[in-house]
Amino acid sequence: MNWLFKRKIKSSDKSETLSSKQEVAQIWLDDIAQEELLHEENKQLILDEFKIISNIDGDVNGFTEIHERKLEPHKLINQEIRTDYLVTHLDSCGFKKCNKIRLEKGRIKSFNESKYKVLKSDSMKIHFMQEGEFLSVIWISVSLIVTVSEFDRLLNVLYELGEDNDLILVDWFKLEIIDLKNKVEIKSYLMTMFK
Repeated sequence: MNWLFKRKIKSSDKSETLSSKQEVAQIWLDDIAQEELLHEENKQLILDEFKIISNIDGDVNGFTEIHERKLEPHKLINQEIRTDYLVTHLDSCGFKKCNKIRLEKGRIKSFNESKYKVLKSDSMKIHFMQEGEFLSVIWISVSLIVTVSEFDRLLNVLYELGEDNDLILVDWFKLEIIDLKNKVEIKSYLMTMFK
């Protein structure tokens, strides 16, 4: 996704009834695309984009204008990070597949049929798309972290993804880059959500 959107709230079609035991991830692309994992060689392009974005109007709810980002020269798909690697690694760290995914217009799809996939822990969702067997986009969303064990799990997951795949975390809303090979930067990022 190469757009930064102003926040919009859309009504959802609730025609499909779900049992309370089903895991359903809600996909709001303008929200989840705010925190993205990208290859570290894109850092200069990202910093240049930050300069442009910093002049775009916004408020506490997000941007109030639309800006088309430049495509990063070092695309994630070219890193050949296998989807099964990510799913297996996150599963071993206690993340679960969201078996049902509710898209913006209310459509509900299963994990296998949706082009958007979601794995989650207690405090983090990792959203991704794939092309063939490789990851093409990874976004994350972190909510309130209430235990030290969850904090440590997220710290280790982000560090391992960064270390193994030369990834950085780009927060497009806060205009920050977090080096995922640096545990101090990751801790500082996660501390903003730790209670």
